[in-house]
Amino acid sequence: APARSAIKYEMNSDHSTDHSHSSKYKQRPDNASDIAWRTLINPTYFSVTDDEMKAAKMSTEDSIKLEQGGTLGALAVYHQLHCLRQLRHLVYKNVFLPDYDENDMDSYMKGHLDHCIDALRSLVMCKGDVSLYTFTWAPDYPYANKSILSRVNAPRECVNWASVEEWSLNRAVSWRPKLIDPNGVIVTGNGGAS
Repeated sequence: APARSAIKYEMNSDHSTDHSHSSKYKQRPDNASDIAWRTLINPTYFSVTDDEMKAAKMSTEDSIKLEQGGTLGALAVYHQLHCLRQLRHLVYKNVFLPDYDENDMDSYMKGHLDHCIDALRSLVMCKGDVSLYTFTWAPDYPYANKSILSRVNAPRECVNWASVEEWSLNRAVSWRPKLIDPNGVIVTGNGGAS
C-alpha cells in the first residue's frame, strides 16, 4: 500500500469501548459532529502512480486515469469510515433521512448498506483485535445488560491517525476529480462531462 511507509504506530489505552467515553463521533447529530464526520472521511481520493500500482500488485489496465496524471485511488480506511458514516445516518434516520420509509428503501440503498456491513465485518475479522476485555458490575448504569458492563483497559497498537491524515492530505485530489473515461473524454468524478 502506498501509504504504508508514512504510517506511524503508537500504543493506546484510550478506547471508546468504555460506554461512558465521550466522542464527537458518537453524539447525537449536530453541526459540530456532522463537520467532524465530514472532515474525518476527507480526503478520500488520491493519485496513485504506476509504480505504486505495480508494488501493490494491482493492474493499471482498467483503472480510472486522472487528467492530472496517475490513477484514481483511495485508502481502504476512508471507505471503512464512509461505511460507518452511512450506518450512522441510518441510526439517526430521523435527522439524515427524514422521508425514510423502510418499505420504500430502494435496492441500491439496501445493497449499499449490506455491502458496508459486510465490508466492516471482513475488516474486523481481518484485523482480529485480540485486546483483552474484562467486565464489571454496573447496577446503576442505564445501558448495562443485567448490571454487567464490558470494559477494555489493555493497551493496543494503533495507527497514529495524524500520520494517515497527513499522508492523505499531501496526496489528495479533488472530491470531484477530472477523470479520463475509456473513450479519452474528460469527465468529472460523478461521471458527468466536464
